[in-house]
Amino acid sequence: MGYLFAGQEGGYVYRTTFTTIGIENLGTGIPVNFNLYQNYPNPFNPSTTIKFDVPSVGERHSGISGFHTTKLILYDILGKVITTMVNEELKPGSYQIQWDASGYTSGVYFYRVIIGDYSATNKMMLVK
Repeated sequence: MGYLFAGQEGGYVYRTTFTTIGIENLGTGIPVNFNLYQNYPNPFNPSTTIKFDVPSVGERHSGISGFHTTKLILYDILGKVITTMVNEELKPGSYQIQWDASGYTSGVYFYRVIIGDYSATNKMMLVK
C-alpha cells in the first residue's frame, strides 16, 4: 500500500514501489449516481487517467459526515492485485487519478472501484 502525502492542487499523491499516483477532486458538483469511466487514453503508454464518481446517497451507504469508504484497485490479467490506488474515505464528488505504468510490462490490466455496496470493473491495455 502507498503512503499518503498532502497533495498538489487540492488532491493527494500516493507513492508505491513502482508508481506515482495522484487523485484529484474535479469540482464542487455532487453526482447522483455511481460511475466508473473508461480510462483514457486506452490503449496507453506510459500513463492513463481513471475517473469515477462518488455520489451522495444517504447515510446507509456513507460513513462519518457523508464520506464514503472508497477503494480503487488495480489487477493484472491473472487477477492478482498490483496496487491499491485509493483506500480512504472520500466525500461525494467526481475524482480522477493518474496511473504511471512506466515500471510495468505491456498487457491487459483491470481496475475496480468499490464504494459501499457499489462495485465496477473496467479493462485497460498498456502497450509499449
